[in-house]
Order: sequence, then structure tokens, then C-alpha cells
Amino acid sequence: MMKLGFIGTDHKRSPLRDIELIYLKNESWQAFCQMVRDESPITELVILATCNRFELYFVAENVDDAGHWLTSFIADSANIPRETIRTIVYSLTNSEVITHLFNVASGVESMVFGEDEILSQVKKAYADFHALNTTGPTTNKLFQSAIGVGKRVRHETEISRGSYSISSIAIDAIRELKLDYFEHSILIVGTGTMGYRAIKKLVSIGHPSITICNRTLEKASKIAEELGVSVLDYGALADSVRQFNIVIVATAASDYVIRPAHFQNPSATSLIVDLTVPRNVDPAIDMATCQVISVDGLKQIADKNVMKRRKEALKIQAILEDEQLKYEQWLHRRILHKT
Repeated sequence: MMKLGFIGTDHKRSPLRDIELIYLKNESWQAFCQMVRDESPITELVILATCNRFELYFVAENVDDAGHWLTSFIADSANIPRETIRTIVYSLTNSEVITHLFNVASGVESMVFGEDEILSQVKKAYADFHALNTTGPTTNKLFQSAIGVGKRVRHETEISRGSYSISSIAIDAIRELKLDYFEHSILIVGTGTMGYRAIKKLVSIGHPSITICNRTLEKASKIAEELGVSVLDYGALADSVRQFNIVIVATAASDYVIRPAHFQNPSATSLIVDLTVPRNVDPAIDMATCQVISVDGLKQIADKNVMKRRKEALKIQAILEDEQLKYEQWLHRRILHKT
């Protein structure tokens, strides 16, 4: 009989450096999925990879064997001992997996309690792996149900009231660290979801000096026209980044975009905020002259802003239990139908 399994970690259980260790880069997913189909005991798989979590949801007849295969693959890919991987990830099975994903989709497991961005990330993870042909009846229903849970929780409770995201926390961090931040020029590198939200937040509070930079100039130009900000050509980033006082980095790159070499000449940059995993900012940048904040460094700020939302916990729990019962009843009927 096929069972649900899970291995992974997140910001609550691991520091950023450990999440980076096990992070499978997006460009390797297609080859990895082919290996899963050809060589593993796994019949269905979805990976949920965000800036503060890396999780693998799978279906297998023997979830222990499947989990061992996955941890061995990740260890070998990262060229680190398999024992090291086992100290980073934790595992769940069957109803625990359902509970966890429903909690994740609803936002109660997020660094920012109740944030909306995670629901979009769950949708994208499901769509990506459905397109890679690694989902099946169990994960299809699981992720469709989780997306429904996320929508229902946000509709029936106030968990997302005053929507708050990692990007918003980054702006709050800047405002706390630079009381005169309106006098500082800000460069935002990357115009995906997090970058775009940071741009909109800064525009909404009236910051007068915002420049954006994106690998695709056409996209950056469109956003710049929409929001009234300046554009820096991506090809000029290495030579120009040091001209900006504050830099926010939120690209989809799988390697360092900002490096120490970019700041060898006298630099105006005093603060860099890196919203990505794997990190886009080389931690070797001289902290004596430039402060670098990563996702890990945003946790304390996030914790200050969630108390009102946590009052909705009882309502949320009732919804999660109701939706989990529905899914488990569906799963039970499916098993009976197959036997």
C-alpha cells in the first residue's frame, strides 16, 4: 500500500547555512525527477522550495526506503556526508504530512505568521512538479486540498489582515537601521514576487530614490514605467552597485550575484539585504564597511508583528482539522476502492 512521506527543514529548525546545504537548485529538478522515475522507490513527488524552507513530499510503498534514497541523493549532490543530511532534515508520514502541508499553506508555519506569499509558492510547487510528471492521484489531491485550505483560512479568518511579507520585513529592517533612509539611494536587484513587493512598498511610502535592476531589461523597464522608478542595466550591476547606499537582492539566481570584488573601490553601500536562498550575496563581503542581512536576520523583526494574527489560531485550527478529515476520508475511500 502506498503511503505519504516527507523530508525537509525550515527556518524554525535550521539556520540558513543548513537549508542552503540541502537546497536542490531549480535547474537540476528535471534531471532529478527523471532519476526519481527511473531509479527510486518513489511514485509521486513535489518539492516546496522557498527562501526559508526546503521540503520534499512524496508517495512510496516504503517511506523509510524512499526517505533514505532522497537523503542519499541530496548528500551526494551536495558532496557532503549522508550523516550530515540526516542531522538537518526531519521526516513525517501519512497524517503528519497532511497536517504539516495544510499548516504551511495556511501561513501558520511561515516566518511571517499568516503571510500570503507561501500560498502562491505552494501553488507554483504543485504546478511545476505536475508539469514534470512526478505528481499522481495522492499528491494531486493533497496539494489541491492544501491550496483550498490556504484560501479558506484567509477568507474565514483575519490571519492575513494587514498583509505582511518577507519583503515588508526587509523594508522595516531598513527603516529601523537607517533612520534617515529617505536620504539614501536604494537599489533593488530582482523583480520577481519578493523584489516587486519591496519596490511597491518603497513607492507606497514615498521613497524618492529607487532604482531597479533585473536580468530581463524589458521586465524592469515595464515595472519602472508602472511605478515611476529608475532602471539600472543588469550588465552594469557589477560596476555600479557600490554607488547605491542600500541594496536589496531578491533574484532567482542560484549563485552569488553580489560579491566582494564589486566593492573594492570606495563604496557608498552601507547595507545589503539578501532575501534569497541560496544566498545571492557572498557572506565574505566585509562586514566592517557594509552590513549584510540575510533571511536569518529578519526573524526577530518578523516575531514582533504577529501577535494579533495568532489570536486567530483557534479558528484556523478548526478549519485545518475539518479539511484534514475530508482529505483522509478521500484517501481511505481510494484505498478501499483499490483493494
